[in-house]
Amino acid sequence: MLIVEAFILSIIVALLRGGELSGLARVRLRSAWLAFAPLAVQLAVFLFEPVRFQLREAIPYLHALTYVFAGAFVLANANVPGMKIMGLGAASNALVITANGGYMPASSAALTGAGMIPVLQALASGPHHNSVLIDGRTVLWFLGDIFYVPPPFPTPNVFSVGDVLIAAGCFLFVQAATGKALLGCDGRKSSAL
Repeated sequence: MLIVEAFILSIIVALLRGGELSGLARVRLRSAWLAFAPLAVQLAVFLFEPVRFQLREAIPYLHALTYVFAGAFVLANANVPGMKIMGLGAASNALVITANGGYMPASSAALTGAGMIPVLQALASGPHHNSVLIDGRTVLWFLGDIFYVPPPFPTPNVFSVGDVLIAAGCFLFVQAATGKALLGCDGRKSSAL
């Protein structure tokens, strides 16, 4: 959940820079359901055992399909600061997941470094939830979950290049929405919010 931590950090940074959280409430994103629908599907499929059991054969396809909705959301809001970077990250994740049969490849070294030994053991026998272990057959492995946040961090986890890009785009979005946009190359703030 690197993205959740990035969002919290971006709010803290915005407040330290003098931003106003009320700016987040004023943001009007187009077709917001396109962002929430995939999130709802992923949460239902990966967190609830009965749903996961009933849909086990369709999970790889549902997982890949959620990124189509996310891509449509990014396109509908491409003028929003940070959105293109988030879209690039989502596209990176979608590419590696689709190329690997609907599963995000995860590095055994990263899982070990994050202290996620039970997940590593589960993946050793095949795909688990939304992940599969990186091996010699993995396509685009370098876009998979190859980085990690180790314990004693409160939420140790593994993450991908795409996750880093999504987190960076989220950071820029929050800075702009709170009235503390980082200046662009031309020295002007974005007016998309």
